[in-house]
Amino acid sequence: MGLLLLIGGYLITNRVRKYPQIFAFFGTYFLLQLLLGYLQLGDTADALRPPIINATLFFGFFMLTDPPTSPAKTRDQIWFGIIAAATAAIVYGLYGGLMYLFIGLMAGNVFHVVRQRLSVNRPNSSSKPTSNPISASPR
Repeated sequence: MGLLLLIGGYLITNRVRKYPQIFAFFGTYFLLQLLLGYLQLGDTADALRPPIINATLFFGFFMLTDPPTSPAKTRDQIWFGIIAAATAAIVYGLYGGLMYLFIGLMAGNVFHVVRQRLSVNRPNSSSKPTSNPISASPR
């Protein structure tokens, strides 16, 4: 089953061009699982056994790379993957359960929305401030 997920995940990731996001997610997630296992926090040994590892692979390849909800820029993809992985790994280490991946995805989506809102409201640094001659005249 894991092999089928890897093959299908490669095909999907290749199609949507989200390699930085996938590598950032899996690298951060497995590194944090290793750290949590070393510190003996939570059931991190179960994170590497089926069906949990299969759920993580499915989530990373198919749900995390969903084009409408994930960023297009490489830098944003990396941050999105790191935030989703860190949140998911910490929630799994502290509480376990089945919702840890979705909580990580929600944290990544909140980051993406906040990042979009801040970039829309930020003035463009290359543009010169324009003065309005009507508002500059005294009344």
